[in-house]
Amino acid sequence: MHNHDEHEHHHDTKITDIPSDHMAICPVTGDAIDTVEAEKIGHFRDYNGKRIYFCCATCVQLFDENPEKYAPTLHQCLECGLHYASQDTARECEAWCKEHKSCSLEITKQSVESQQGNKQVASLQKTTALRLLEKKHLVDNIWAFRFTPDQPLSWTPGQFIRVEITHDNPDSEGTKRWFTISSTPHDGFIQITTRITDTTFKQALAALETGQTIKLIEQPDGDFVWQESEKPLVFIAGGIGITPFYSMLKARGHSGQPVSATLIYNGRTDELPFKVEFEEASRRHPEFKVHYVIGEQLTTEKLTELVPNISSSQVYISGAESMVEALGKQLEENGLANDNLHQDFFPHYSEANY
Repeated sequence: MHNHDEHEHHHDTKITDIPSDHMAICPVTGDAIDTVEAEKIGHFRDYNGKRIYFCCATCVQLFDENPEKYAPTLHQCLECGLHYASQDTARECEAWCKEHKSCSLEITKQSVESQQGNKQVASLQKTTALRLLEKKHLVDNIWAFRFTPDQPLSWTPGQFIRVEITHDNPDSEGTKRWFTISSTPHDGFIQITTRITDTTFKQALAALETGQTIKLIEQPDGDFVWQESEKPLVFIAGGIGITPFYSMLKARGHSGQPVSATLIYNGRTDELPFKVEFEEASRRHPEFKVHYVIGEQLTTEKLTELVPNISSSQVYISGAESMVEALGKQLEENGLANDNLHQDFFPHYSEANY
């Protein structure tokens, strides 16, 4: 996964950069985040009487899908602001801070913040390296990067990974990103398909030479995958949000399974990645329908025109966060059940650059 509505990721924020009274821990990644910044861009949820903060829209989405998995049970020292899994330890820290006007190293080494640092060091020893096989220009500023992992990797088409490219002087978007895997397991490689913009991360990615490596820091995850249903399947893609659908549909065709779905592919221009492949798929699989909507914003009226029974379908929406949220809300208002709505947000993209 994952670059959407020019919202910043805060995965790379240093703990020392955040005031203690503004600090929280993302329950999905374990990264330290500034609650003030998270509030500004809506990266929070109120759950069981507590406000929970997240580092990016992808983590918000993962929490929404399974809040019980990620709901934190952390306790904070009200003196120094550190967080603990144990309420007793938090109280012990608070008592020490009040009495000594400083922190106890013996106590604070049990804090989440301290453990986070230890985990980050350990994760560097466990990360999988992805070695660049080749890079290929597709259309416009969209490129495909193919990697081989240094150890076996399995995934379900539609899932995403998180990678890191260390580089000099990273900008505010940092060194880590979520990406959908746009290849299929039978391809034998990991493919990332993305727009190359002027951010330092994307420039570092574009500058990779064959044989160089990047770090895979989170294994494939996500449930934005093909789910068998008696209801019609409708896939709605905004620009680069096409990547999970490409992977899903390609895998279905390769395995000889029916490709019973309708794809609505929206783009700012007709320079669309994988268009040739979708045209070929529609010829080989009469049950697969594809509609292109170019140069206009998708609306429920347009969707209903293309798929009259969309409110009784299983609907998947992928693209810029603003588009995904707006369409999802409109479809639910028009009668689509929440259980039949599946959404995949791409951070750092908006309707101006998707």
